[in-house]
Amino acid sequence: MKIIHSNQEDSLLSKLGQREHQIFEMLSEGKKTSQIAEELSLKPNTVSTIKKVIYRKLKVSTSLDFFKFVLEQKVKA
Repeated sequence: MKIIHSNQEDSLLSKLGQREHQIFEMLSEGKKTSQIAEELSLKPNTVSTIKKVIYRKLKVSTSLDFFKFVLEQKVKA
């Protein structure tokens, strides 16, 4: 799933690096940390760390906030 972004959210998403954006997309598809780690040949702790960085950059603090952010992007698309 590719997310279409509004200007404000686009500026938040532009702060994500390539790997962060890749993991953002996978998280937005509902994939678990362990699934992402396996698919990308990373350690689960690495994925968890990147997830925390993504949350900080998107200014969300919980999974619920993250998925609200994702859903808002889908509605705006």
